[in-house]
Amino acid sequence: MTIPKVGEDAPDFLLKDQDGKDVKLSEFRGKKNVLLAFFPLAFTPVCSCQIPQYREDLEKFNGLNTQVLAISVDSVPAHKAWTQQMGGIPYPVLADFYPHGEVAKKYGVLKEQGFSERALFIVGIRDPYTIANLDRAIGWAKGKLRLAAIRAAVRRRDSLTAAMDRRRT
Repeated sequence: MTIPKVGEDAPDFLLKDQDGKDVKLSEFRGKKNVLLAFFPLAFTPVCSCQIPQYREDLEKFNGLNTQVLAISVDSVPAHKAWTQQMGGIPYPVLADFYPHGEVAKKYGVLKEQGFSERALFIVGIRDPYTIANLDRAIGWAKGKLRLAAIRAAVRRRDSLTAAMDRRRT
């Protein structure tokens, strides 16, 4: 599967979070922007830094009317243990466990090794519920760049892609 193009409908999904609760992407339509943060595997060093970083910036995301959803191919019990080990994560960490990597496939980020790439997508609040691939290549550490792009897009009501392009130049 290829990565959805900017402006295409965001593939919907229903996954369980670290507490076993169902989370459906389309439930946020018309209510919130969504940051989809795909990460390879729980309990790995980089992911154990990446996911708590969104917790540190959660107030900023909330101020931008943006819901963070982290996604990996790990199971619900693995996510539960991992998030507890990190002191709790106050946003959904979703298990793309079964069918294995199905959501990562829909977004074109499932690797041959069976886990997802580190990839970020913004799904806009408006209808149609469309996607903007923020950065498959830009590292998670550049979160301030992403936050600035989201802030600019929300405030100016521009497309998220146009805001990101302005920030890169």
